[in-house]
Amino acid sequence: MIVIPQLTPQPAAIPAEDFRCDVLLFVATTSEKEKLKEAAKNLGLSFRRLKGAYFRYYDLGPVGSYPRVLAVQTEMGTFSRGGSAARALMAVAETRATAMISVGMAFGVDRRRQQHGDVLVSRSLLTYDNRKVSSGFWSSQIDYSEAKPFPAKESLLRLFGILAERDEWKSRVKFGPILTGGAKIHCAKYRDHLVKHLSQDADPVIGGEMEGAGFLAASDPAEPAWIVVKGISDFADKKRDREVQLWRNYACENAAKFVLTALRDFEPESEC
Repeated sequence: MIVIPQLTPQPAAIPAEDFRCDVLLFVATTSEKEKLKEAAKNLGLSFRRLKGAYFRYYDLGPVGSYPRVLAVQTEMGTFSRGGSAARALMAVAETRATAMISVGMAFGVDRRRQQHGDVLVSRSLLTYDNRKVSSGFWSSQIDYSEAKPFPAKESLLRLFGILAERDEWKSRVKFGPILTGGAKIHCAKYRDHLVKHLSQDADPVIGGEMEGAGFLAASDPAEPAWIVVKGISDFADKKRDREVQLWRNYACENAAKFVLTALRDFEPESEC
């Protein structure tokens, strides 16, 4: 059972029932929000601010066959009061959305096969913090056997898969498992350690980010309502900070454009 945090609601600007929507988009940084706003404007969509009971929404109105799409900004990461877990729980309770899409920037894992701005789409999420650390003879032993993949919403995977076949996107979109956790990774050795221990032969890890784990709290694992779609801003190594400054806008722009174009151009499908 999901327990919604008991907070004192702020006076709503409009009646609570007016916040119902089909799709919730989540961003975590100012760059992610501004590039989502820009992409919406370029596609002829609105981005109207609304004051919800607990925080602000951005109303994109109808997008393609979806009668209403709203966006929410969280803090970076999962764990804080304003992080993705708390805000996903409250936003879903208020809007009754049946789909959540995390949009923004992520890190890549292979400079030889990936480029800045490539869009990563999560077939699943791997919560690498879910591990067992025990004492070994020479050093600590880390067991990732409990870090099982959480599958993303299948209908959204199919939707994004259709757009990814278009020439504009074919070489720029990657599907696969995405790492999600609380660590700010600036170390290629640690990044590669996670990729090695959490990848499966047929489905290697394609990237990582910090917000996805929060959406697991607001979704039944048997009927996932979420997906993560993020552009590569860096490769989680010693160049991370400099590369984020150079590439974050491009990464966020590509992810936002990809998500909104797919929602606009293709019919939603029911789950199998």
